[in-house]
Amino acid sequence: MDPSTFGRDTLDLGSGQLEGLGLCIDRFKALAYDAGRSATGFIAPFVHVRATLIDVASGKVRGFERVEASQVYSTLQSRRSGAGNVDDAFSTDDKLKMLSDLMTSRIEQVVPALLARAGTSDTR
Repeated sequence: MDPSTFGRDTLDLGSGQLEGLGLCIDRFKALAYDAGRSATGFIAPFVHVRATLIDVASGKVRGFERVEASQVYSTLQSRRSGAGNVDDAFSTDDKLKMLSDLMTSRIEQVVPALLARAGTSDTR
């Protein structure tokens, strides 16, 4: 995944490397949607981390996997009708849920493959 592209092929934000867990907020980017709908500004939660499987008994790294995901939300996805900008469109709880859901869904995809490559399916 190009770290400067958030969840949509048409949302190119330039170049650079993201790392960690966070929110990218742009209050001015114009977004066009199907059926002629449009919005100005977006919030994009992202996760760019490395999941590492460590054998606790030996302390050895058994494997690792890059975890990269992002999702773009505009005021059109907000439950707050009439919100004029992305800061007002989503509450702090909304933003935390966006991050949590994104990370959980990607980790749930990555961990089984990581365990399989390491030769274990033990998820204790």
